[in-house]
Amino acid sequence: MPKHLIENNPSLLWLKNIGMDFIKLSYHYQDPFIILRDQEILFSNLSAESLFKTSLIHKKIDMITDKRHPYPSYFDYLNDHKIDNTTLNEPVRFKWLHKDVHENHFQAEIVLFMLKKDLYNNYYGAFILDLSRLAKPLAATSDALYNLLTNARDATLIIDPKTGYILHANQFALNFYGYSDLQMQKMKISDINLLTPEAIQKEMTKASEESRNHFNFQHRLANNDIWNVKVISGPFEYNNKKLLFSSIEPVSKLSETSLKDDDYLLLFNHAPMPMIIMSDSLQILKINSAFESHFKFTNEELYLKTVNDAIVPSEFSEESWFFLNMVLEGNTIEYDVVRQNRDHVKKSYHMTAYPLAQDDQVVHKFVAIYEEITEDLKQKHLYDLFLKTFDHIKEGVIITNPNHSIIWANKAFLSLTEYTLEEIKNQTPKILRSGEHSAEFYENMWLAVNNTGHWSGEIRNKTKNNKTILEWLTILDVQNNVGQTINYIGVIYDITNYKANEEKIINLAYYDHLTHLLARGRFLELAEKTIESAKSTHQRLCLYYFDVDFFKQINDDYGHAIGDLALVKISLILKTIFDQEEMISRIGGDEFVVLSHCNGKNLKEVHANLQKIEDAFRAPLYLNEEIKLTLSVSVGYAIFPKEGTTFDTLLHVADDKMYQLKATRHYS
Repeated sequence: MPKHLIENNPSLLWLKNIGMDFIKLSYHYQDPFIILRDQEILFSNLSAESLFKTSLIHKKIDMITDKRHPYPSYFDYLNDHKIDNTTLNEPVRFKWLHKDVHENHFQAEIVLFMLKKDLYNNYYGAFILDLSRLAKPLAATSDALYNLLTNARDATLIIDPKTGYILHANQFALNFYGYSDLQMQKMKISDINLLTPEAIQKEMTKASEESRNHFNFQHRLANNDIWNVKVISGPFEYNNKKLLFSSIEPVSKLSETSLKDDDYLLLFNHAPMPMIIMSDSLQILKINSAFESHFKFTNEELYLKTVNDAIVPSEFSEESWFFLNMVLEGNTIEYDVVRQNRDHVKKSYHMTAYPLAQDDQVVHKFVAIYEEITEDLKQKHLYDLFLKTFDHIKEGVIITNPNHSIIWANKAFLSLTEYTLEEIKNQTPKILRSGEHSAEFYENMWLAVNNTGHWSGEIRNKTKNNKTILEWLTILDVQNNVGQTINYIGVIYDITNYKANEEKIINLAYYDHLTHLLARGRFLELAEKTIESAKSTHQRLCLYYFDVDFFKQINDDYGHAIGDLALVKISLILKTIFDQEEMISRIGGDEFVVLSHCNGKNLKEVHANLQKIEDAFRAPLYLNEEIKLTLSVSVGYAIFPKEGTTFDTLLHVADDKMYQLKATRHYS
């Protein structure tokens, strides 16, 4: 996930507090890993997506849990086992029955731990280890967590909690503290933490009371610089031994010199974004010019008023005290908030607040900066997120502006159409037209999009190399909050092979593979419908039933290949005798049936057809260059409704007449 995407998207700013480099590392890590906000999956690395064969973002645990599992979500399991899922001071291991997108289930081991929590949400990390693929799951899980911690991009220490010795410091920790790896392994955590054991215990108790997942300590570096640091610490198990990890985030250097007052005020007053300085009791001490212009207050009007009385809506007043406590602890915070101006007009802002420490390092003041979250900014953040998502799906995606000019296409679309993005950018989708659809087709398509906001259907397009592909196309009309179209999104799925296979299946089901006449099942289905229709319209039908005389002898004398060729020739003859709308079928080896409409009240038309059949078989048939045969067929018929009102009855009557004819000809 690109760093700029998270930094520019307020809805993803929670990731920053967890650690951007941690996210980046875990995204490429070999073990499946997810981040949860309560039950919703906010992040999944490549290994997790590979395991479940789909993206997990915005899915919930119950959506990837096998129905046979007794619990729908991890937290139902924790609650039932009386495990406090709001703190999770230690990683919790348990077994789970998961399923992938293809409904394949697998037993997994879950290692769940708390990443962070804020006023509204809890965030958890979870390793998901497929036990069917791991010979030693416990060791593999330990290795996964150990390797992730030691390779994290934040300064991280692994400590023996019994002795206090530092067992491992990753490279970022070595760079920050200025010690070598060998020096670090000879040190205890007490060698760099300046607080006494009593003060450390007091800070840990305070953090627990305030529901913080981090501690505020002072650490000494190799060059004797002293830094205020924020430490996120927790136990984990490695090779059956309990260890402690500490992730260190530098906050402020105690020996840093401040800007001169006049330089600071110049920067503050002329900053283009609204800025405010507040006391440790939320009283407003100073606002800059941008704040005055944006919120419509003067500096004099707000001086010594609390921020809650001025710009914080009453329903968010408790939120301000929560933010204050975090800043007074020395933290720089970033949150999306709602604020109101002098006219009580409420807007959304991205707020950044940081402490102003005095010489005694006690925070008495802090600064808050407000950046209005405009609709354009929201659209840009969502747009960037959509592009990232669309570029990894298998369906082809194309995005145009309101004038239908192409502005972006994903990898699947470019692969399918054989174009590069540069070749189709600023072109319209007309470049893909195959010429097989009428102007009316496209007019109706866009009429549906403009009236309903979407259209879906089959369409034939062509690639850059003029190859025709059959696609299932969906067009979406993306509108802003006032109903104006800002983009069109087209999603295509190549159904060329699917349709070809579908046609093959239909042909196998509907038509005889040898003669291409109607197959027996399809003929029976259509015959029943035709008879039902004839009953309501009082029409007459005639069913002809015939077979080839001495066909077995043809197969015996010349072989089945010649016999098959004879059947093909017979089917062609029948197609010339009867009209296209009449149904012809080979319902047995050498047995044929025809269902035809009878227009007259007598049998004149039926006898005429019988004569045509007899005449057609007088001349010899040339089956190949060497073989010609004179065939004969015996034909019986039945009239609807005079001789039967069901297909079975008609077939029985026609069959009897055919065998009577054979008997009169003395056929055996």
